Amino acid sequence: MRPVSIRFLGRFELQPPSGAEARPNGVKTVLLLAWLTMPPGKMHDRKRLSKLLWPDREEAQALASLRQSLWTLRKGLGDGPPSPIMAERSSISIDPDAVAVDTVQFDRLIHKGAKADLEQVAEIYRGDFLAEFDLDDVDCYGPLLFERRRLREMALSCLRSLVEMRAGSGDPDGAVAIAQRALSFDPLQEDVHAAIIRLHRDRGRLGLAPEQYDICRELLRRELGIAPSAEVEELRNGFGTATMAVRPPENGGERRQPLNARSRQALRAVSAPGRHRCGGVSLPPRPSRLSIAFRLDQRKRPRWPVLSLRTGVHRLSCCRSRTSASRASRRPSPPA
Repeated sequence: MRPVSIRFLGRFELQPPSGAEARPNGVKTVLLLAWLTMPPGKMHDRKRLSKLLWPDREEAQALASLRQSLWTLRKGLGDGPPSPIMAERSSISIDPDAVAVDTVQFDRLIHKGAKADLEQVAEIYRGDFLAEFDLDDVDCYGPLLFERRRLREMALSCLRSLVEMRAGSGDPDGAVAIAQRALSFDPLQEDVHAAIIRLHRDRGRLGLAPEQYDICRELLRRELGIAPSAEVEELRNGFGTATMAVRPPENGGERRQPLNARSRQALRAVSAPGRHRCGGVSLPPRPSRLSIAFRLDQRKRPRWPVLSLRTGVHRLSCCRSRTSASRASRRPSPPA
């Protein structure tokens, strides 16, 4: 019997053996299916699942909601026996032989590491894990959010490797195409921008190379408020003034290395409107050592936040320089 096809990467898709695409009703039903496939075959405690998915309900109500979602899920997976859902009195699991999950195939292929396998990974990764669902604002969805970030970082690493493999095998156009695909998932990857600039330069496409530099420069300025890294600037200077006008550095002449994935994520966390606080910021566990200073929009937040990260410590400290006049303007006027 053909297994049920489940795709979590990008748009969620569920295709039972009958061939007709099905879509279970309710966000919690889809999230329950995601839990059961991490990984398929693992036994999950009913009470824990109900608490994770319905944290604001009493235990009896949460368990009742879990039973309802299981019933909906069974219908979506196919009515014919045997059901892929294996339910016991206190635990639930899904039969690994009855489902074909794209995340499982993704992990299996990416660990092989051969070029043909990585090419398949690039096809499988259509977007973020559960991309249609907002997992950031609910604490109990932390493991699902971690899985999203893990898969994304692995996919971006795979795509960067494919850029090198295609370029090394004499396929620069294919390398540019896969690099552009990597940027569609995370446009702030300076090393990928640098690779595209280098590929265009080596092919003699001196009009496209400076255009890619301008795209990189504008993205970093608009999204993070920083200038390109030393590596990207050196590539730009290599074109000469006849091809590209040399611009003065915007960060006071400071030269830095390209941002890694966690650095980009940290900067996004504090630069996104309404998503940071002066007292602290939610960041992934065990961040790399990093110290970055950048300026937020002065029209909204006239302050200089300094993000200081240490292993196991997440802290955002903000300081505001005020003149005597500004201090005086904030003081209440004395009674007449």
